[in-house]
Order: sequence, then structure tokens, then C-alpha cells
Amino acid sequence: KIWCIKEDAEGNMLIGTTDHGLDIFKGDQFVTFSVDDGIINNQVYAITQDKKGQIWFGTQGGISIYNDKEAKGVFVNYNQATHSISNSIKFLKEDPDHNIWIGTEDQGVMTYNISQDRFMVQPDINVNLPDMSKAVQALEISSDKHLWIGTLDGLMEWDIEKNKFIKTWTQIHGLAGNDISSLFIDSKNNLWVGSKDKGLAIGQKGTFKLIQAIHDVTPSCITEDRNGKIWIGTETKGVLMLDQDSLKQYNVANGLLANLINLIISDKENNIYVGTNRGLNKIDRINNRVLSYTKRTGFVGIETMINASYIDRQGNLWFGTANGVTRYTPEAAEKKIQEPVVRITEMMVKGNRAEMKNGLKLASYENDVAFRYSCISLTNPEGVIYQLKLDGLHDAWQDVKDENYFLFNKLPPGRYIFKVRARNDYGIWTSVPAQFSFRILAPFYKRGFFILTVIILILGSIILYIKIRERNLIYEKRILEVKVKERTEELSNANSQLSIKNKDIMDSITYAKRIQFAILPADIPYDNTLIFFKPKDIVSGDFYWLNSVGGREFIAAVDCTGHGVPGAFMSFIGYTSLNKIIIEQGIYQPAAILNHLNEEVAFTLHQKGEDIVKDGMDIALACYTPETNDLEYAGAFNPLFIARRGEIIETKANRFAIGHSTTKQNDFTNYKIKLESEDTIYLFSDGYADQFGGPEGKKFKTANLKELLASIHMHPMDRQLEIIEQTFNEWKGEEEQIDDVLVIGRKIIIG
Repeated sequence: KIWCIKEDAEGNMLIGTTDHGLDIFKGDQFVTFSVDDGIINNQVYAITQDKKGQIWFGTQGGISIYNDKEAKGVFVNYNQATHSISNSIKFLKEDPDHNIWIGTEDQGVMTYNISQDRFMVQPDINVNLPDMSKAVQALEISSDKHLWIGTLDGLMEWDIEKNKFIKTWTQIHGLAGNDISSLFIDSKNNLWVGSKDKGLAIGQKGTFKLIQAIHDVTPSCITEDRNGKIWIGTETKGVLMLDQDSLKQYNVANGLLANLINLIISDKENNIYVGTNRGLNKIDRINNRVLSYTKRTGFVGIETMINASYIDRQGNLWFGTANGVTRYTPEAAEKKIQEPVVRITEMMVKGNRAEMKNGLKLASYENDVAFRYSCISLTNPEGVIYQLKLDGLHDAWQDVKDENYFLFNKLPPGRYIFKVRARNDYGIWTSVPAQFSFRILAPFYKRGFFILTVIILILGSIILYIKIRERNLIYEKRILEVKVKERTEELSNANSQLSIKNKDIMDSITYAKRIQFAILPADIPYDNTLIFFKPKDIVSGDFYWLNSVGGREFIAAVDCTGHGVPGAFMSFIGYTSLNKIIIEQGIYQPAAILNHLNEEVAFTLHQKGEDIVKDGMDIALACYTPETNDLEYAGAFNPLFIARRGEIIETKANRFAIGHSTTKQNDFTNYKIKLESEDTIYLFSDGYADQFGGPEGKKFKTANLKELLASIHMHPMDRQLEIIEQTFNEWKGEEEQIDDVLVIGRKIIIG
């Protein structure tokens, strides 16, 4: 019994009845077919249209064919019982010859031969399916009449025209994974292959390559829009739009009903339809908005099925759901675009309803304020979302989604204007928001008269305190001036004495430098030899000893304990001891020289028995005999490097120092090495390798020194010296030099 009919501002028809209250007719853009209408099963997995214009539905109960040329449409059903076909139809694809290829969940692949008007099994195909269950995961047909079958264990390729198995493609051929989740052939005849939890690959000219931008997801469905962009529905990340190398994501935050995407398809207007487990979305590309369709807007199926979508020749879109199949007619979906109207319905103060009168004044303790607001949109009530702003607190609009109640806690005193606006499912915002003004008064101790009184009292107290303090400071200043004068005279005398002593010390150290450098060789006695010597202080604990004695050429790099003055004293001991042992005593074997040097230094420093001090020296000593090209070496901690054809040959030193006396006598090891022409020998102290610097402030380390010497040993010695010095200075940078640095190199030229 209809009493009245009225059209609202959005184009909905409101129907007043006697027994059912108010009914709303929102249009016939959605028409759903279920078992009650003749379809064989409500779970619809696949949809296609044959050459006669009939619509085919693959369901969990078999196949239903719909002929919409009849007045109400007629369904013809086929299943296991009537035509010996599978009851679980997952895919329906028409080939270029208009035959229908059928992918099942339990019986592999079948066909419907259009010319013979009968269903046919495909044993030659099914025997090649790699999985035992014969479950078809995905199905596509390319323009060259190749059938592509996605399985749990790879992608099978079948030549329809030649009735021939081609091969099974797997991950080793370029697929993202072997468990195929989706297939799609684009307008360029490229094959897109989605793999479970692995990502996406594209097949072009017989090869597959991974889409690096899409990985670790399950592509559940794929489509192409009119601009050639590829759209991918995923199980967890919503929709991904691939435009060459760029990627754009649509998810719940952008307006989708869910991030689990079951189907995706593009219409002739380039809109993208996205089926989820919670309803249908339409991405309106022209107006840049996302529309939602649920049970309230006519999409009664709610949960869409995987890849169950199709556009027929009339431009209608078909969507398979868990509750039947729904036909969507875009032309019937046109609605009047109406701006939503929002209003503030209630104000609560401290949990109690307040009279809504603009400019309302509230006490300071009445600062818990809440508002209730509403907006009516009969087209899709669930698509209404709100934004609010409290002038005096917010600078920008705040998103509150579909919440129509908001509470402000502990608002500070001030003037406020509460504003709220709404957006309907068409993406239209309220142009003039609803608003309400109110004021929260400050407590008495924050009001003007009280604050002014307190300020006057405070200022008076401050002025009085300042006057008293000034008088005391003047008196204290006079006393302080007398004391400062006395202390200044004392400090000036002390500074003068300290300056004199400091000058004497510096003069002594400078003279010590002259003495130390006087004992070092004035000129390098050998050809093709470099010495990089950089003391940390004025005088050095490192020194070098070069001399030719008895037909042999000696080179020593010595690092004495400490640096500065203590190191310099040790260097004098070492230098004179080497002269005594080699020149005066005629001892030429490096190990024997170091054994005698150890005794000399220990004796000089009075190190006996267990009475050990840490004074001593590290040394690398080499003796070269030009007549035989033999090199003898012995060392205390400091090794010998020989650079030969781009590599470093390292001879390690003994791990005990010169001058450390112990109860057990330590003898040094003597090494004999045959040199080749162009060999370069290097001796050095630890100062170069131990220097801190570089981008991270770390030590240079011996390994880096070894690489440096290996890379430069073929250069002339003067160029090597430049590189060694430049590398050290660049590494040290602004860091302090921590030790004396000594590097000696000599290139051996034979013949």
C-alpha cells in the first residue's frame, strides 16, 4: 500500500508505505542474479560471453548460460550430473575461434566446441599439468592461440592450433615464483604473471623478467586501462598502478573498502572497478575520487570472487560474488551531484547537554566540551566522512572518518569556533561548514585586574631589592678592586718567570734537535732511496741509520720508546750503539747486530734479571750485499716489506723489543732473501699505520700501508715520496699526529 512517492536531492525515490515504513529506490544500475533466478550456484568464479551474445557463468555447481534476449532472461545449466563436466568452474576464456576454454579446480582443462556444440575433455593437456590435483590456478589465451595455464608448480604453455605441449615455465625461467596466482595478457600481447607471495613477472618475446617494483606480494588480479597503465590487485596491499617505472598505491587510506583485492577491471570511460571481500569500489579517474558500493547501494553480493569480472558487448559490467552474479549498467548509475548538508545537533559540557547559543560563555572548569553532528546521504550513508576544526586550537582540518561525535578535553581559556563539514560518496565536500562559537573564561587568578595587582607588587619588591643590592655591590666592588690589583701584580710576576723558564726549555729542545739531526746522514748515501721522516714534536724518538761497511749496505728504521725529549735520548743510545757494533766491532749479520744491540741498550739502561722497564726500541734492520744481490734482515716488532710486480712480500719481525732484559735470553731470527731487479724494500716504524684520521677517525692500519706501497712501488722514488707524504697528510686531516713517523724505501736495480 503506497501512500506517497517523493524524489530527494540526490535522485533517490522515497516511497511511503503502510506496512513497511519508508522504502528507498536507488536506481537499477545493479541487478543481481542468484539461485532464485535460475543460476545453478551462488558462488560465481568466472564470466564470459560467447559469439551468440550469451553470458556464461562458472560456478561452484557447474556452468550457467544466460540469454538476456528473453524478456526476463533464461538460464541453461550444465554440471557433473547432466553433462559430465566439473562442478567447480574457475575460469572461462574464449579463443580466437570462439571456442570456450574452461579451467576447473579438480579436472584440469576442458573446452566447449562452438561448432560441435558440446563439451570436450583435454587429456593431452591435463596429463602435462605438473600438480597432481589438476587444479587450474589461472588461465589466459594469447592472440597467437597459445593457452597459458597457471598451476601450483609453474606456468604451462599449450599451442591450441597445433594441439601441442610447449613447456612448463618456472622460477628458473624468470618467473617470480612457481605458485601462479594470476595471469593477464595486455594490449601488446605481453603476458603478466603473478606468483603467490613472490611478486610479478612479464613475458615478452619468449622470455620472462621480474618487475622489481612489485615483490613479496600476491598479485590476485591484473588489468590494463585505456592509457596502457597496468593495475594489479593484491591480497594485502590494495591496488598497485604500474606506469613504466613508477608505482602508485590505492588502499583503505585512499577510500577502498579493503586491502584484500579479488577482482579488477577497467571500463570504456577508463574507470577502474575494484572488487574486495567487503564490496565494490569504483576509482573515478576523471573526477579523481573513489566510490564505494555495498549492500545499501545495491551491491548485495558484497564478497567478490577472484578474477570474476567481465565487460559484455553492451558495456555492462558483470561481477561474480559469493551471493550470485551482479550486472552493473554504468548509464543507469547517473545521479544528481548534490552538496552534502551537515549540522551540529548537540553540545555537551562536562557530560551534560548545554544550550546551543552562539557566543556561549563557560567557566574555566567547564573545559570538557563535546559536539554531535550529522549529515544525511540516502545514496550511500556509509560513504559519508567528516572533517572538523576548532578555531583557537587547530590550524587545519582534522580527519575523523565517519565518527559523528567528538570530545575536546581540558581546553585552555579562550575564544573558540567549532566547525564541521562532510563529504559524500561522490567526493563532494560541504562548501559552508556548520559552526558554533563559544568562550571559556579564565580563572580569577588569570584575569587582568588580578594580574596587574600582582605585577605592581612584584615590580615594587624588585625595585626595593635592586636598590639595597646596588648599595651592597658598590661597597663590595671597592674591596674587590683592591684585591684584584694585588693579585694582578702577583700573577704578572709569576707569568714573567714562567715565560723565562719556558724560553730556556724551548731553546734547549731546539738545540737538542740540531744535535739529533746532526747525527743523522746529511745526504742519502744510496741511489733510488726515499726517506719520509716526520717527528711528532721538535725532537724525535724515531731515527734512521744508513751506512756502507765491508762491502755491505745497511739500512735501519728505529722506533725508540716514546717521542719528544725521552725518545730523542733513546735515539742517541741506539745510534751510537749501532755505530759501535757495525763499524767498530765489524758485526754484519742483522740478527747478531740486534742481539748485541739488545745487550748494549739493556746494559746502558741498567736492566738486569727481573728488573724490567719499558724503555727500549723497535727496529727493522736490512743488510744488502750488491755483489750477490742477497738481502739479510732481522727485526724487533717492525717487519720488512718487499714490493715485487705489484705484490708485497712481508717478512715478519721477532715479537720482542730491543733493550728489555729478561731471565731468558731471546735471540733474533736472521732472514736471507735473494733480490730481483726492480724489487723495492720498505722499512718503517709504527707511526704511519697507527695514525688516526680518515672519514671515521680510525687508524690507517698496516694493511692499508701494504696496499699503498704495492700500488706505487713501480713509480720513481721521488714520486713515491710525494704520494706517501700526501696520503699521510690527507688521512690525518685535522687530527693530531699521535707519534713520530718514519718510512724508508729503496729500489734495487741490478745490471
